[in-house]
Amino acid sequence: MHKLCRLKGDEIKALVPVVQSQEYAEYAKSHSQEDVETYLLEELGLYRHRQEIEDLRYLANKEALEQIASEQRTETVEKSSSSLRDKIGKWLHPDRENDKDKSEEKGE
Repeated sequence: MHKLCRLKGDEIKALVPVVQSQEYAEYAKSHSQEDVETYLLEELGLYRHRQEIEDLRYLANKEALEQIASEQRTETVEKSSSSLRDKIGKWLHPDRENDKDKSEEKGE
């Protein structure tokens, strides 16, 4: 059992239900201590594999959300930029805006 002495807290929590199961109790009664240790190490390996998959899912979701946020920021900056251009244009050439309004009223 020396291989199991350096477990992290989350690994211990993952093995608790395994050790409390009826299947484990029956296995432990009918097998050697080395076999039981191997069984627990296999269960620990499965847990670590599930954690890796979970971490990869988390990273994929995080990257997707970051990409969406980046696109939204880019759109906001582009809108602000075009809005600022329009405002500067109106300020620099107020007569052009009046000409546009007059042409719209005439139906041109």
